[in-house]
Amino acid sequence: MADDGSGDDIWANTKPESEGGSTPTGDPAGPPPMPPPDPGATTVQPTTGGVDPTMVQPTTAAAAAAAAGAAGTPPGSPPPGGSESESSGWRPAWLIPALIALFVALVIGLIAVLSSGDDGSDTDTSTTTSSSEVTTTTDPLFVPVDSDGNPTTTEPGIATTIGDETTVPATDPPTTDPPATDPPTTDPPSSDPPVELPDPGFASVDGETVEIRTTCRVRPTDDGDTEIVSYLVENSSGRIVIERWFGGGTDGVDVDIVQNSDHASSGPTDGETVTDAFTATVTGDVDLDVAVNPPADGPDECLDYVETSVDDGSQTHVYVVLDVCASGFDNAGIASEGVHFSAIDNADGTAVLTFSDRTSGDLTDPKAFVDIDETIFTYIGEVSGGSDTRAILIELDLAGARECADSEKP
Repeated sequence: MADDGSGDDIWANTKPESEGGSTPTGDPAGPPPMPPPDPGATTVQPTTGGVDPTMVQPTTAAAAAAAAGAAGTPPGSPPPGGSESESSGWRPAWLIPALIALFVALVIGLIAVLSSGDDGSDTDTSTTTSSSEVTTTTDPLFVPVDSDGNPTTTEPGIATTIGDETTVPATDPPTTDPPATDPPTTDPPSSDPPVELPDPGFASVDGETVEIRTTCRVRPTDDGDTEIVSYLVENSSGRIVIERWFGGGTDGVDVDIVQNSDHASSGPTDGETVTDAFTATVTGDVDLDVAVNPPADGPDECLDYVETSVDDGSQTHVYVVLDVCASGFDNAGIASEGVHFSAIDNADGTAVLTFSDRTSGDLTDPKAFVDIDETIFTYIGEVSGGSDTRAILIELDLAGARECADSEKP
């Protein structure tokens, strides 16, 4: 049916009277106002084309637009029924709140930008996002960290900038490792200068330089490879025997103070052979620094000796005599390895013979046999003391023996 503008069209009000719904009356200036489409509302369609007037049909957006077109109201136009000024001032209900919200958001964003601006003097390890633009800058102090503050595996020295915000390089965490120190030394500090060698033919004992009186070389045992070179010196304290020995691939130094039988020794020292010059610090009954520079012409020809062995004649040991003095037919002397000996003549072809070394006390034979051949005195006996008994043979050439001092007489 064509619309003639008479207002005879049928409008159906789907809302009860209690909700304010009514059927327009009178002769309006235009078609009745079209309420906004309500997807959940229903309307009764006029009876046309065999449609059941009792059937409730859903109202769709297309149906609402068709109804509006049929009423002569273009889609999107303000509702009719108002004046010219009212129609031109119509706005959607959400527009003003949206404008207010946008304005507030702009103000808040501006305040945030101003308050978080970085002039390069403040440090902030966090990252602020104000734009989707991300750039990177190189900073040698920057170390990236994760959300827990731990350094990440990102290459150090790269600072991240997101929009206008730049992260300030984080400082390295303090180390907990103790400062490295040099390991303590176990060697005692050396306060004394090294011992210097004296001239050839001289020795030094605790800084006192003395001449070497006698140099004798001996092999103590026939079946061994040990050799001993003994040096007799005399300083302000009396006679001292310094011995250098080699044997079994090693070497050492022994020092004997003749007057009181004090003994000191040291382990391996410098020098490659038994006759080389050497220095050593010996310890024991006394502590001494010694240095020996042997005579250039080598050891003396030392023919006097003392020989001992056990009862069956085995384990023979030879000591070289270094010094002997005589008083009539009596004599006393010293030999290598700390040996002291003496003989007192009994005037009957025998003598009281006494022997001692570093390991024994005095061993005595009261009736040792004496053989005299001009200046050669030979003593044969068996000395003993406690459980220690040794066969003994002493041979001396007393032709050049010095006279014994009162303190040396046996």
